[in-house]
Amino acid sequence: MIPTIIHEKALSLAMRVRDEVQPLCDSVEIVGAVRRIEAQIGEIELVAIKARNSEKEWHRLAWSLAGADGDVLGMGAQVCRIILRRSKIPLNIWFADHGVMGDLVVPTIPGNWGAMMISKTGPESHLRMIEETAAAMGWSWRPSRGLIIPGEGDRVDIVSASEQAIYERLGLPFTPPFERA
Repeated sequence: MIPTIIHEKALSLAMRVRDEVQPLCDSVEIVGAVRRIEAQIGEIELVAIKARNSEKEWHRLAWSLAGADGDVLGMGAQVCRIILRRSKIPLNIWFADHGVMGDLVVPTIPGNWGAMMISKTGPESHLRMIEETAAAMGWSWRPSRGLIIPGEGDRVDIVSASEQAIYERLGLPFTPPFERA
């Protein structure tokens, strides 16, 4: 059975982690089931933009967050995975990058913050709706990149810097996280 905690405890824990992580970030926000205000939470998730030159500090912080009885499952360019053993709740910190999307470095494209906020807030049914709406317009939705709109020739527009920009381009009203189904 997957352990869960009530929303209030999860929110308190997520806010504490966010506050501890903040000094190492240009930006950090709580996402996932906590952001959707679900009653039972099985995972704490945050999206962050790491400050430059913070790798050593991130490794120290990850072990500090895990605690003496916790474990750091992985620390990479895209995610930091920690098991908080005391509560047995997984903690994932997803890293959004300005201009870096997977292996592709495109400095003229805004960061993928909005795309990461939508994709990591979920839920899956909401992401399917966004993908289907984009497909109906001849576009595509890539959770790690954003809304991809073919242009003339080889030109491609990517809308991903903010959640509002993505919804607006799709002709959809912004849906607050707690209403996403």
